[in-house]
Amino acid sequence: MARSRSFVRVTGIARRIYRAPSASWIGSAERSAVIWPTSVMRNRSMMKTRARGQEILSAVINLEHAGDIIANNLLEFAARRTRRAGGFAPEELDAIEAMHAELVDSLRLGLAVFLRGDAALRDARRLVVRKRLLRRHEAEAATLNIRSLQGGVSGSDAVTTTIDNSDFLRIVRDLRRVHSHIAALAYPVLEREAERERDDASSASAGESRAFSE
Repeated sequence: MARSRSFVRVTGIARRIYRAPSASWIGSAERSAVIWPTSVMRNRSMMKTRARGQEILSAVINLEHAGDIIANNLLEFAARRTRRAGGFAPEELDAIEAMHAELVDSLRLGLAVFLRGDAALRDARRLVVRKRLLRRHEAEAATLNIRSLQGGVSGSDAVTTTIDNSDFLRIVRDLRRVHSHIAALAYPVLEREAERERDDASSASAGESRAFSE
């Protein structure tokens, strides 16, 4: 019974991620967002619009890759556990749910950055910084996995470590991979900011050189 509950919890987490704004957004936008930027990029007189079209296409691709990881990996791992009569220890479920919560928060942040563009520079920086948080969760999950293999996981579900303990680490790894694709929504904003800073530095340097020569 406990194992069945743990499967339901993990499957529910995966399905909630898959049904998050990214999945529905891809479904409605992909048909037009792949065609429209391609046609716009052929018109050299629309450089700014073309750049935005390229950004939309990149966002679609990243969110589609994230959806593929969820559909092809996470749901499969959860299904495989239940087919093998396995489950997850309470500590493992807590770790998965914590990463899921962080992932949903980052998804909201990423979509805000995508929609607001340069006006969301602060959010773009926060989104990239959050990658370290997901890596820390992954490292903590690896530590938990070692403890569970040594018999340190409490509760009756600890017996699942003898079935296929690697599924837990694979789920954690894939949640981190999903987050990497979400964080990629911030890159265009950060790249433009870095370019502006380089231009400002070049202008300042040129101004100092002219002042010195005079």
